Amino acid sequence: MGRDKQRILLLNPPGDKNYLRDGYCSSVAKGDYFFPPADLLAISGVLGDERFDVFIMDCIAEDLLPADVLNSVEANRAEAVIAQVATASKDADLRLLKEIKTVFPGIKIMVNGEYALKAPAEVMLRNSFIDAVIHDYTSAEIGAYLSGEDKAYATITRRASTGIEERSGDLGAEMIFAGIPRHDLIRKELYRLPWAKRHPVTCVITSFGCPFNCAFCVAGTYKYKKRDIESVIQELKSISGLGIKEVYFLDSLFTGDKKRTIDLSRRMLEEKIDITWSCLGRVNTYDEDVLAAMKSAGCHTIQLGVESGSDEMLKKVRKGFFVADIEKAVKMANKYGINVDGFFIIGAPGERKEHIAATIDLAKRLDFNLVSFQLAMPLKGTDFEKGSLLPDVAFDDAENAVSINENFTIDELKKLQQKANMAYYFRPAYILRQLFRVSGWSDFKLKAAQALKLLIPSKSSFKPVAGRKEFRDVLERYRKHSFRTYWYMRLKRSFYDSWMWEILYRLPSVGKIYDLGSGFGLLDILHAEMGRGRIFVQGLDMDEKRTRIARQVAGENLPVRFMIADALNVNFADADAVVVTDFFHHIPYELQNRMIERIYSALPAGGRLIIKEITGKDVDPLKYYFAFILEKLLYPFDKICYREEAEFRGYLEKLGFSRVEVKNIPPHNIILCEK
Repeated sequence: MGRDKQRILLLNPPGDKNYLRDGYCSSVAKGDYFFPPADLLAISGVLGDERFDVFIMDCIAEDLLPADVLNSVEANRAEAVIAQVATASKDADLRLLKEIKTVFPGIKIMVNGEYALKAPAEVMLRNSFIDAVIHDYTSAEIGAYLSGEDKAYATITRRASTGIEERSGDLGAEMIFAGIPRHDLIRKELYRLPWAKRHPVTCVITSFGCPFNCAFCVAGTYKYKKRDIESVIQELKSISGLGIKEVYFLDSLFTGDKKRTIDLSRRMLEEKIDITWSCLGRVNTYDEDVLAAMKSAGCHTIQLGVESGSDEMLKKVRKGFFVADIEKAVKMANKYGINVDGFFIIGAPGERKEHIAATIDLAKRLDFNLVSFQLAMPLKGTDFEKGSLLPDVAFDDAENAVSINENFTIDELKKLQQKANMAYYFRPAYILRQLFRVSGWSDFKLKAAQALKLLIPSKSSFKPVAGRKEFRDVLERYRKHSFRTYWYMRLKRSFYDSWMWEILYRLPSVGKIYDLGSGFGLLDILHAEMGRGRIFVQGLDMDEKRTRIARQVAGENLPVRFMIADALNVNFADADAVVVTDFFHHIPYELQNRMIERIYSALPAGGRLIIKEITGKDVDPLKYYFAFILEKLLYPFDKICYREEAEFRGYLEKLGFSRVEVKNIPPHNIILCEK
């Protein structure tokens, strides 16, 4: 009898934003789009032989929670997890991996993503639950490591019996997949791209690294290597067989080798593969022969890293071409009926207002199909990172962006970014052109959503919980015990969708939680139900009727208990986290502070306090006053003690919490405090 296949989870962890963790970059989707996890699909091909049985969880696309990951690891008997970890989401990513290791101590945890690349040993020393860091997600060494081969690795830093062994040697020039990447393991209906001509859509990787060395890009720090064309053709045939009609070639540089690009395009045409496609290119890596071959094979869009409209800035970031070259390349692609999308950077070191003005002018003059004005980021291992003095903090190129430019604050750069988007997308000629290009109602909705998200950046996007099976099951229990409470909750489903996922995402999936002001107990019962015995929840409330209903619904089998108690008299010594939802504003500021101080003193290092509160008119004045009036109607004799966000945050930081993060969900804020 042969050895059973090793079960491997390929994990794109949960996130409260649309994090993009692929290609050793770290960003947040600016518009209403999301594509499959290309790195993990590539790894599914690398592990495509008889030794492994892989499954993929794209938690971002599926709105999954940390508890879902733990449940899946258990149900699928995973023996190893390969997880994407990005700087933008590192705190939550690492916290989840630690919980996985706590519950399943024998499991191997491998990290892929740009966060750990620069100093893998340092990251592993700080996070003892990480067994290995992957330096090349297309390397066959991933399979060798998982199979237990004890040797020196060129593409893996690992935890060995003698300590941490950093990778050594050349990364290698081969890119060999043992099997076809498993596009059948992702939910193809969840992905959308505003520039796609057809749907469903997926991603394909045909090369790794980049032969150029731009100052801001990770790809140029890796040796450029290419996958065998016939291997790519087999993958495209498999994709077409799954009913997928659109491919986004997510190589850092698809057009890096002119002859190969022509050969691959011709093979696609010869095989009559029914797909349309887009790719990432470069101004000085294609000519008319390349474009003609690409167009004949179904290419409709090429995306170019233009970066700047200033020759001075192009030279500073080592692009290797100038504005005149950009103009020539765009016109050449348009001649062959290929749309061009332009990617620009705002806030590179040394950039000034006149440079940014030139960038906006170039974008408008060349009239790209789509543009993206991205804020400069100090990605690991790049010159932008080497020149910055940032500590090891989580950042992205959206809400949590940082400035690496000596001439602008981050708020000034965000305003310039919004100005650039407005200047480009609000032109009547552009709007009319896009309307004429709309292929149907679905295409119109996708493009309209994309435009709105770019022009009016939202600090929150609701992730539903009311549609989950666990929520429906718990709601049914309320119907059996209190019909009135059942309908009260049923009518508030959209309200729960606006915040409950965000709380569950931040709560531990392992340990003990106290909930102050637990009310009818819905949050606690739902979390305990999803935790499957890994979590214990203690709900506290002063209302006898609500507590009685919560107890009846919870029953005796779930690890959740409800008691009537004054929180000022509760000992939180065994708490891993405390959650307080819509409670503090009912008590005076002095009592709020006393309660928070008691919680802070009791929490262990790494313990969390999660608060959901209305914290002032700055969140959303209309919703603020609506909530205030509603509170006065419900509690006419109570003083409403809202706190301003800045004051509340300052108090929590002064108290000693090492991390205080605020998530705006108007009219509320969710405040995560970590000791």
